[in-house]
Amino acid sequence: MKTLIVDLHIHYNWKWILTHPWVIPKHFYNETICFVQRGLYGYSDKDTWGIDGYIASWLPSAIRRLQNGCGYPCGLTRKKWNTILEKIAQGFEAGLKIDEDCLYKGKEFSLLKRRENYGFKLFVKYFHSLWY
Repeated sequence: MKTLIVDLHIHYNWKWILTHPWVIPKHFYNETICFVQRGLYGYSDKDTWGIDGYIASWLPSAIRRLQNGCGYPCGLTRKKWNTILEKIAQGFEAGLKIDEDCLYKGKEFSLLKRRENYGFKLFVKYFHSLWY
């Protein structure tokens, strides 16, 4: 039930949910609509509200899955390719971390931002090599 609270963007107490029971069916209705839209179009209206966060939420695990793939770009070794894929995944995770928690300052923010920029640069460079 805790995830329901987070998914509903309700940051109140249990009494609020118990006194507002109509939010639960409405939530599941909206999630069903999103499920159908993802099946039809590959994304939902909900995803486009924050498409950067949506992409960054699933892309690192998809990139890491490529580490077990069949091939890698010409001129690279399997080990070097896996390192590049890991840097790309870390870059997207750093960007997501910056977006989710705006409290980073100083060296910590600088480190996350550098990691994000480096990962994005590698992503662009190897974009057409991201296949299984």
